[in-house]
Amino acid sequence: MRFGFIQDDVVIELARPNFNSFNRSFLYSISIVLSYSGGSGKSFGNRGSASQRKDKKKKQEFHKHRLKFTPEEHQSLDQLKGRVSNGLQKLGTQVFSADPGGYGLQNWLTSFNLLLDDFEEKCSAASLPKEYFEARSRLTSRLLEPVDTTAQDSQIEILGKEIASIEERIAEVVQKSERAAVEGWHEDDAKIVRLKKERTQTDSELDVARTELDEARKKANRSMLKRLFSGTDVLKPWQTKVDSLVERREEIEENLHSLEEDRSKRQSEVKKLDSDISILRGNLEELKGKLGEIEAQKLEAMQIAEKRSEITKSMAEMISSLHFSDPPPDEGPKDGSG
Repeated sequence: MRFGFIQDDVVIELARPNFNSFNRSFLYSISIVLSYSGGSGKSFGNRGSASQRKDKKKKQEFHKHRLKFTPEEHQSLDQLKGRVSNGLQKLGTQVFSADPGGYGLQNWLTSFNLLLDDFEEKCSAASLPKEYFEARSRLTSRLLEPVDTTAQDSQIEILGKEIASIEERIAEVVQKSERAAVEGWHEDDAKIVRLKKERTQTDSELDVARTELDEARKKANRSMLKRLFSGTDVLKPWQTKVDSLVERREEIEENLHSLEEDRSKRQSEVKKLDSDISILRGNLEELKGKLGEIEAQKLEAMQIAEKRSEITKSMAEMISSLHFSDPPPDEGPKDGSG
């Protein structure tokens, strides 16, 4: 039976594979049929004339190239034992990934089992002693024993709650600080501008009123009726106006001072809140540092590095001690007899 596929004008035909009973290697017969679409292409070197290229193209159309893959070379028992022992040694030093979904225990166990399965296939499982399979089963069971991380999990839960609480507190204080810094700020600015404008206008009106009062006082002093009238009643309207303007200006100054005090208090409050935020963030970083240490301890426990190293070492020693009483399958007698 033959089967194949076409890709980019290349027809690849595959024949039925021949499997070797001992090492599972196989031989594929591949026919590659190259067809040319006739489009222009680039090549290097002397292309020759147009007629030469046309003749060459006709000769190459549907030209077949037959490639054969040679079977894998036979490996002796010592070579197989050395290969699997080397693989186990490398597995024993592997480190799991800390990232979610990264290389972990399940991936490691898959590699461990694939390595041993391959060894058993190439050595023929029937030739392996019962002690080998018992050791593999016992050591694999040890790997599957659950790791006790109760203490780390409890600490991680407590620290997680503390971190969440501080983060919530920081968010509240930041919001309060921003509100204190912004709320009423523009409104106060508008009030200050308005009051300063009123103060300037009041100062101008006060200057005019005082000038008028001085002129009225001079006129009253020159009057022949000065002795008959006290003069205070004559100057009263101008004096009242001056007093009213002075009172208004004092009130403006008080309002401006009160606004400045409120703003200063608000700025002090914002500084205090910012200081609280800095302290809380410092506490948060400290807790996160502790959480990282506990998670690292848990990860180290989950790595079961020592156990994996011991198990791969024990398995390698078991395999290294293996001896076949009979030659492995397909190895045949070594003295050349049939």
